[in-house]
Amino acid sequence: MISSVKRRKKSLSQTWNKMTTTFNKTAIVDIDGFRLCNQLNEILEGILTHA
Repeated sequence: MISSVKRRKKSLSQTWNKMTTTFNKTAIVDIDGFRLCNQLNEILEGILTHA
């Protein structure tokens, strides 16, 4: 069971890295963009710590 959670975390973080890379390439980085990124990071960290 623990290994399946670790696998899920790993695939989640890989998906997340792809998303943030795409976001960083396409987004015009402004204050709202930073705020959005921070909110998404907090949400993801919450998911990962409770997974």
